[in-house]
Parts: sequence; C-alpha cells; structure tokens
Amino acid sequence: QRNSVILIPFDEKSAIAQKLISGKEKNDDAYIGHLYSERYLLMASDAYLWIIESRTKEKDCFQWHEISHFCIVEKKIMHIVVFTRTGMKPKIIELDSPEMLGAFHALLSNEKHKMTNASTWSLKIGSTDFSNATEYDLIGVRAKQSNHVFGSLNGGEIKPDFHIEDEIQIVEECYNRAGLLDCDSSSFFSDIDDEAWSLISAWRYMYSGINSRHCLVVGLINGTAIDIQIKSTTLHEGGSPCCHIPSKDYDELNSILTPGSAVIFFAWGVAPSLDQEGNILLEVETNAFVCSFLNRNSSHTKTETLRGCDCECIFLEKSIATWWAKYWVLIK
Repeated sequence: QRNSVILIPFDEKSAIAQKLISGKEKNDDAYIGHLYSERYLLMASDAYLWIIESRTKEKDCFQWHEISHFCIVEKKIMHIVVFTRTGMKPKIIELDSPEMLGAFHALLSNEKHKMTNASTWSLKIGSTDFSNATEYDLIGVRAKQSNHVFGSLNGGEIKPDFHIEDEIQIVEECYNRAGLLDCDSSSFFSDIDDEAWSLISAWRYMYSGINSRHCLVVGLINGTAIDIQIKSTTLHEGGSPCCHIPSKDYDELNSILTPGSAVIFFAWGVAPSLDQEGNILLEVETNAFVCSFLNRNSSHTKTETLRGCDCECIFLEKSIATWWAKYWVLIK
C-alpha cells in the first residue's frame, strides 16, 4: 500500500558483511551486496570486490579497476581476471550451484562499468587464455603470434651489457633494438614486451636505493587495418621528456602507428623529496582515442575512444610497483 513500510527479518550474516565494509569510522566506502557460498564470502562495495575464504579467512580485496574482466568458464566456475605485476591472472571462484553462479554474475555485472576491460573483452566462454592477444582476429598483425602474456617477463633483473652513462643512453639502446622488430615475426609481441621491461630493468639498475626515481612505460599496439596518428604526448607530471621507441613499421616522419606496428613511451619523475613524490602522469592523444597513464594505482589510468571511431582499446597489462609502472594497450 501507499506510504507503507516493509520490515525485513534481521539477517546476521548480512549484517556481518555490511560491517566488514562500512564498519570503520573513517571509511567512506558503501556496501552494495554479498553472497555466501560453502567456501567463500563474496562482497561488493562501491570501491572494492572482496573475496574471503570461509575456512582460512584468507582475504583478497581488489579495486574494481584492478579487475580486467570476468567470465563463466563452467556451470559453477567463474574466472575473475585481475592485473598483477606479472600480467593478467584469473582468480578462480567455484560456487555451490549454477543458480549461485548466476547470482554472482549479476552482482559483478552491476559493477562492470568500473572494470578495465569488461565492456570490451570478447573472449569466448570457456576460453582460459585470458591475456593472449592472439585470441582476437588482429587484421593488422601479419604473422600469427606465439602465445604471450604481457607482463610475464617482468621481474627479471637484467644487467645491461653496456656501461650506462645517463638516461638517454638507456632509451637509445632500446630504440635501436626495437627498431628491428616487426609483426612479420611470430615472436613480435614477446620481443617488444621484452624491450619494454628492459627499459625498466636498466632504469632500476641505474636508479635504486636512496637514488630511486619513478619511471613509466606505456606500449601501444595497432591490431587494426587502419593508420592511427599520434597527435600529441603530454607529460602533466614528471621530470623528463616523453621518449618514444617505435617498432620497425612505425611511420616516424608522420607519427603514425601503422597496422601491426607498436610504439613504447618512456618517462621518469623528478627525484622524490619532502615536497613532492616525483609522480608521473602521461596523456596520449591520437585521431582515434585519448588515454591517460599514471605511475600509481588509479582509476584515472584509462582510455577513451573518440566518437565516430570503430576501434576498441584493451589493456593487455597494468603492472604497478613501488618505483615503476608498465602498461600495454591493444587497439583492435
């Protein structure tokens, strides 16, 4: 009836779930919903997805933008694909029944717009090769690429085989090697990713300990059949020029990312001090999309396709550590 109130019986489990999210005095997060299974307590808040194992109390807490996408793999199994320092990896959640799986899918779908790739990722149901860009029909890439997870090469300490004199030498050495790479090779993706990591590794070899400074690596790959012009790169925060390192097919004269080509952008911050952290904010504008990248975990790292453009931008990697950040974006 009009102006009536419906009283819902007190649910102790629901109260516990809400208290975990919003029970702290200074917490500005908001509870959205939860699901109890035999193994998990699954909770959604405005800012996070919480996955708590009932037996061990082991807890995973992901900001929504740290999640690439999610998909149903089997009748009772959901894969939530998250970004890590070594590439995308699935968090496997097994529910008690198909009905419970459906309820969890609905809970995630409500927050889909906050995830990085959920609106654009188009892997087939049942596929488990989440980070492999070759799952797509990449018209612009001439050779079928070997399976490669962008970010999987991160972490290896590579001592440069040359004496580093300054930052520019690090860039020049990588520039010379990357300029030999093209998409006629089946290892193009892994080779160009290796070059991206070599920048960070050499940088950390030069700037470590009390001399540490932040660095940022951003890679773009054109998997379409059309040219994409890089109109501008703007460093809103940082202490360096924005260096570009193209693959062989990149049109350097006209700043065009031709079909199948790639380009790496590299920048670094000022030396941290009491007054500033030395962070980096890079904006790239093209004739098809604009994108922003930060050296820290932030929802402001994103891409936006321009109106009238049919291409999609997919993050293949969002790896963030204390002193470095590394991103790869595929345009398809």
